[in-house]
Amino acid sequence: MRLIAFSRARALVAAFERGFFAAEGLEVTFTRATSSRAQLDALLAGEHDVAHTAADNVVARVDKGEDLRVVLVVDRGVDHRLIASPGIARPEDLAGRVLGVDSPESGHAIVAYTMLAEAGIARGRYRAVAVGSTAERYAALVAGTVDAALLSPPHDERAVGQGCHVLADAATRFADLPGLTVAVRGSWAAANADGVMRYCRALLAGARSSGGDDAHPLTRSIAEMEQALRAALALRRAAGLASGDIDVRRYFDPAYARAADPQLGES
Repeated sequence: MRLIAFSRARALVAAFERGFFAAEGLEVTFTRATSSRAQLDALLAGEHDVAHTAADNVVARVDKGEDLRVVLVVDRGVDHRLIASPGIARPEDLAGRVLGVDSPESGHAIVAYTMLAEAGIARGRYRAVAVGSTAERYAALVAGTVDAALLSPPHDERAVGQGCHVLADAATRFADLPGLTVAVRGSWAAANADGVMRYCRALLAGARSSGGDDAHPLTRSIAEMEQALRAALALRRAAGLASGDIDVRRYFDPAYARAADPQLGES
């Protein structure tokens, strides 16, 4: 099973180290993603089988007619912080500046847009530039290529250690959003249903053995996964990037997670 992800989540590490993948007869290889666009392009091209990505990245691509599906939401919560260069101490100081994002139209960029809007900084008052993953955004921030970026650990702490400022923390405001999210090509998953189910079962075992925390509570049911995805869809619609009714099943196929653990049920 070829996995592409931005980082090695705690559940993934546990699934490797505690033998859950091996117990399912899976040999999983890991490739680090540098941007969601490159990640999902590679997934769609068949270069990888599974992606750990922000749920909204999948939503944006499905809305363009692409063959992607979320098959598992392991937990909830966004552990990113909006970090600005040393000369910027307040959100309003970002007016006329450059915000580094992964993709301007999906993913955690929408979290940054929302936090800035709630601080009174409308989208048109700064420029969003695609940089890549949190590692790439950190590098661009410390190099001065961008003036602010949404960063996750450990890159946020490293930036603060170099004199950068925390403008906003997403953890509390966006606690209901999907956290670790597993995506696949829909057609590939249908042809490899048993493998997808076993991957989900091993990752769930890794998550449960390592335990959730207050910032990232584990999802306990299919209904909680759908609730988290509805929150992501609602945020996307509020940001003006989607319209119409929120139909979670357009993006999420719960059959694999339910097969991995029937106790997840529907509620």
